[in-house]
Order: sequence, then C-alpha cells, then structure tokens
Amino acid sequence: MRRRHLLTFALAAASALLGASCLSPTLPLPPPDVESIQQAGETQWTISGSCLPGAIVSVFNDTRNKGVLVEDTARLGKFVVALDADECDVGWVSQVVGAEASAQVPFVVEAQSQNDTGADSVCH
Repeated sequence: MRRRHLLTFALAAASALLGASCLSPTLPLPPPDVESIQQAGETQWTISGSCLPGAIVSVFNDTRNKGVLVEDTARLGKFVVALDADECDVGWVSQVVGAEASAQVPFVVEAQSQNDTGADSVCH
C-alpha cells in the first residue's frame, strides 16, 4: 500500500514538472554574426560570418531589394555569400534553424574584418 502511494506521488510530481517545463520561456534564436565584408568586384561583395550549425542564413541588400540564402550543409557554423551591392548599401542578416527564425541584424556594405573598429568608415 505504501509503494502505491509513493508511486502515485512520484507520477504526480513528474507530471507537474513536465507541465511547468512547457510553460517556461525559451530563449530566442540569436542572429548570425557578420565577421567580414570584402569587395570582390566592382559591384560584388563577399559577406561571411558565423551562424548556428545547419542554419539557413539570409543576407539581404535593402538598397537593391535583393538577397541570398545559403544553408550550412556542412554544419560548420559558418556562412559565405557573394552579394551584389555598392559600397554604403544597407542590408541585414538573419538565420533559420528548424521552425525558428532569428531577428534581422543590420549591416553597411563596406570593407571590414572581425578586428575592425569601424572608426575609418566612409559611410555615414
């Protein structure tokens, strides 16, 4: 009889914990990081950075209303895209993993690497 009471109590406690975990808030998907923007031609730029492994990354040029999607099929947590743009165009990046999408993070098309401070910007 005592065992049945303990089993009932354990099942009730487990149900309460499982129910509470469904109600707990989840952290939003972080956006990818743009680590490098390099000019590859007169109107061609290479945008690269880090993302979650396996993510689909969107890189969009708002000025031209054109973008590129790339999937991290190698699951390395990195992305590299070629984007049609002029210097000082404005764009954004975001990522999708499963059914979750990150926020859009803006960037300005100008030569930069991960160690740049942005102090020498020609775009204002």
